[in-house]
Amino acid sequence: MSRALLSPAYAHRLIALADPVGSGPDLSSLPAAAVPELLAAARQHLVLPVVWRRLEVLRGRETAVALDEAHRELELQTAHSMLLAYHASRIEAGLSQARVRFSIVKGAAFASLYPHASDRPFTDIDILIDPSDRPAVNATLEAMDFAPVPRKTIDHSAAYGEFKWTARQAPNVLVEVHLNLVHYPLLRRTVSLSLDDLAAFGGAQAPAGRLMVAVAHAAAGHKFHALRLIVDVLQASRAMGREASHAFVQTAARQGWALEAGFALDLAGRLYGDAQTTAIATLLPPSSARAVAARLLSESAILDAPLHGVASRIRRTLVRGLQHLRPALRRQGGGPGARPASG
Repeated sequence: MSRALLSPAYAHRLIALADPVGSGPDLSSLPAAAVPELLAAARQHLVLPVVWRRLEVLRGRETAVALDEAHRELELQTAHSMLLAYHASRIEAGLSQARVRFSIVKGAAFASLYPHASDRPFTDIDILIDPSDRPAVNATLEAMDFAPVPRKTIDHSAAYGEFKWTARQAPNVLVEVHLNLVHYPLLRRTVSLSLDDLAAFGGAQAPAGRLMVAVAHAAAGHKFHALRLIVDVLQASRAMGREASHAFVQTAARQGWALEAGFALDLAGRLYGDAQTTAIATLLPPSSARAVAARLLSESAILDAPLHGVASRIRRTLVRGLQHLRPALRRQGGGPGARPASG
C-alpha cells in the first residue's frame, strides 16, 4: 500500500481504529472506498484484528471482499496463536520441572491486556532467562523435540543474546530465548532488561513488569516502527493502578529506564489522548531529550514507519541517537544507567 492512498484524515482515523478499548471512532462519514486501504495499513501496523472488528459495521457490497479476506487472515492468526499458547504451556511445565528461572514475555503476556485475546495475536514464544541457565534451557527444549534454527552466515545471536528454536514436527512454531530484552550491545551499555532487572518491576506478570516490557519492546527494540508497539504501551499503562504507577516510575528511574519510558508514554498518551497514560508520563522526570523526541516522533513518523519512509527512518534513528548520547550525560551525573548491563 502506498502512503499516498491514505489521506491525512484517514491516516489519523487508523490510529483511533487501532484502540481496542471503547466503542471506537465515529465511522458515519467514512466512505466505503477507504475500508480496503485502512485494512491494508492495519496489516502493516500489526493492528488488523482491532481495525477489522471496528470496520465490520461498514460491511456492504463495496467492502465485503476486503473484510472477508481480512477475516480469513485473522482466523489463521488466531489459530496460530492458540498453537503457540499450547506449546508455551508445555515449555513452561518443562522449564519449571527443570527448576529454571524464566519468564514468558511479550506476545503471549501482552494478549492478556486486551479486551479480546484475539485482538493481540502473536507469532512466536518469547522466553527471558538468566544466562547461567542457558544449558538447562537448551537441554529442556531438546528433550521436548525442539531444534535450534540454523545460523545465518552473518549471525548476531551471541552478541544480541537471542537464540531461536523451532518445533521439529511444526517448524512454524518459533521459540526465541532471550538473555536480555535489550538486544543491541551498544544500547545495552546504558539500559538492561535481564530477568533480574525485570524482577525489580515485580516480574513479567506484574502490571509494572508488563509496562516495562512494552516500553523496552517499543523504544529499545523496534524504534516505534508499528502502531501495535504503541498500543501495547497504551494497554499496559491502562492496567496500572495508582500505587503501581508510582512504583513503576520510581523503579524505571532507579534502573535507568526513565528516558525510554518517557518517550513511549509521551507518544502513546499523545496519539490516544489517554488520561491514565499521560498521568504516568507526567510522573517521570522531564528532560530536553523527551521534548526533542516528542517533536521527532510525529504522527506521520509513526504511520510511515512500516513503509520504510526516509523521513520516518531518520526521525526514529535520531531518537535512538538520544538514547546513545545518554551515557556521557550520566557519567557526568553518576546516574545508574552508566553501569554495564548483564547478559
